[in-house]
Amino acid sequence: MSLIDVMTTHDVVTCAIILTVGMGLLFLYRERKNAVKHAAVREAQQTALLAAAPDAVLRIEPSGQVILLNPQAEKLLEQSGVMSYDLLIQRIPGLRFEGDSGRERLRAYRTDGTQVPLDIAWSAYHPSADDGDSQPTVLMLARDISLREQIETRLRERDASLARAARVATAGELASALAHELNQPMTALIGYLRAARLIEQAEPRADTRLGATLGKAADEALRAADILRRLRDFYIGRGPKSENFDVRELIDGMLEEFSRRLTDKRITIHHEHATAVPLVYADRIYVEIVLSNLLNNAVEALHDREQPNIHVRTEIEPTRVVISVDDNGPGIAVEGAMIFKPFYTSKAEGMGLGLAMSRSLAESLGGSLRSASSLLGGARFELRLSIANPDTTAM
Repeated sequence: MSLIDVMTTHDVVTCAIILTVGMGLLFLYRERKNAVKHAAVREAQQTALLAAAPDAVLRIEPSGQVILLNPQAEKLLEQSGVMSYDLLIQRIPGLRFEGDSGRERLRAYRTDGTQVPLDIAWSAYHPSADDGDSQPTVLMLARDISLREQIETRLRERDASLARAARVATAGELASALAHELNQPMTALIGYLRAARLIEQAEPRADTRLGATLGKAADEALRAADILRRLRDFYIGRGPKSENFDVRELIDGMLEEFSRRLTDKRITIHHEHATAVPLVYADRIYVEIVLSNLLNNAVEALHDREQPNIHVRTEIEPTRVVISVDDNGPGIAVEGAMIFKPFYTSKAEGMGLGLAMSRSLAESLGGSLRSASSLLGGARFELRLSIANPDTTAM
């Protein structure tokens, strides 16, 4: 008699139940094992993706703890493991998670004080559908855009440079055209002044100042015509007409003329020359244009000073003669290099071409023009010109 023959119906049912439960448990065990395996694979994949991600990735829990930081986030925030939301805000001031998602540019501050520009995006979500009323979890991505900002800055600078170059070219063409058009009326003016002087000489008058005044007017008209021609030559690309000359005579003549013009402005001009100043090799007209521009700028800067002063000095360097123009005005409010850029001006009615043109003229002579620390508290400019020859000295 077999075992099945002696088993009752109850025993058979019990065995069937045990077998079914066992098979179910085995199935559940296998499913759980597969689920754990798949979860481990997904976690490994997620960890690998986060580690390879070029952006910083963070997860902020409803409790305020930042429990997920990938390697880029740890490097950016100089923090490993869990960090608090307050510490995150200290690292990235202004960070706010408003709404379900958002994007903004902020700056992260490192412990050494350096700043890192960031492009930040975030998204808020509820891990469970039943947690709709609770605080959401926030997933945040932050990208270092230092290189992008550098490229944008360079592009802006390039565009500004191109715009300045175009404006300078236009200004050069305009100046050349003006010099060309003014040349004829200036020539006519000189002719009229000479004719008036001849008439005055033919009919002597009691007041002899008229003849002298007409002579000075003719000289100034000749000088103006020469300046216009040289400026036109400069803007169309012709080189300077350099020669050896005594720069002290040029300065003394210019200051004498300026002093006559400044009698009603109460401006005192002091000038001093070093002993045995060498002759310089330069274009006399170019030098006169540069110095005239520097003196005019100094005069304009002193309009509201109680005791306005201008000092002009001539000094000697091993291979250069240095002419400095110093004043006690308000000084230069920006970096020295900025004031030499074309079209930069601090004057309400200025064009911003005077200093830029003056530097170009000085450099075309092989010299230089730069700003320096003022001895009077205002602005100081130094024009350096090449010495003609070590043996040629103005006594």
